[in-house]
Amino acid sequence: MGRPQYGGAADQQHDCLWPADTAVGAGGEEIDGGRRDEGTDACAPQSRFARRPATLLAGRRLSDDPRGAWRTVSGLVLAGFAAGFFAVSMVGMDGSAHRGQIAVAGAQAPEVRTLLRDAGVPATVRTVGEDEWDELLNSTPGVIVHVSGGGQARLDAAVTALTPASPARPVITQDSATAGDRTAIGRFAEVSTATLALSFLVATTSAGLTAAAGVLDRRRIYGLLRLAGTPLKVLDRARVRETVIPLVVLAGGTTAVGVYASYRLNKIFGATLNTSGTLQLGACVAVGALAMFAAIGMSRPLLRRVTRDAIRSAD
Repeated sequence: MGRPQYGGAADQQHDCLWPADTAVGAGGEEIDGGRRDEGTDACAPQSRFARRPATLLAGRRLSDDPRGAWRTVSGLVLAGFAAGFFAVSMVGMDGSAHRGQIAVAGAQAPEVRTLLRDAGVPATVRTVGEDEWDELLNSTPGVIVHVSGGGQARLDAAVTALTPASPARPVITQDSATAGDRTAIGRFAEVSTATLALSFLVATTSAGLTAAAGVLDRRRIYGLLRLAGTPLKVLDRARVRETVIPLVVLAGGTTAVGVYASYRLNKIFGATLNTSGTLQLGACVAVGALAMFAAIGMSRPLLRRVTRDAIRSAD
């Protein structure tokens, strides 16, 4: 019994494709390649749940050469996870534990209260001794001031008023206390995003070269499929989906896992997500994905020429 043509409506009713080196004639007869063996019944999940012929073809190609698909996006997996984690992380950066607090090393509480009263800033003052530990003072004797409400403007007014209380040492705020953490996390985010961008560049080059080489390597199969009646757009979509499926599942999945892990960690420490880092990550992923699609699309004229030559030879 003959096999159905690729590209027709009947393809959507089948669970898997015939072997990749076998094409089908217009009347259903085999053009090339032996019998169907029992091993081809075990189809890839992409082919098993495919709803369109292009996805069915792409799934069969991926099941035939999974290593080739992995090589294209392997560099994006680890880079995507690292960029997704560090780009949105705010742990240790927002200073939530010290919000509204000011530390004055070596100051005396009566003097501090007088300066705050003269400046009209309502606040509570707590003295820290040598045997006490405080994250802002780091075991240095001094005073911790907790400004009551008023937002950043009142906090700035308190910092200005308390500067004379410790002329030899700067007044410590939540911004200065978390400056080191902000710098470290910011550097990690920048390096991770840059690494992801570089990985996209390498993956784009690899995808373009692999797509062109794949057309040349499979030109006979593509020509036979075109002679069997498969539309050119179906073959082209199958080529694109051979890269899109691993890109979304592997690279996109690990990036999403990194973002989710960072979100859960931020939630544990009471921090928020880094909005600017999230936007940079999204822009990097979008531009990288578009570049990969463009690289794959550059071999579309080659596919058209290869299949056209096959049709001319048949004529």
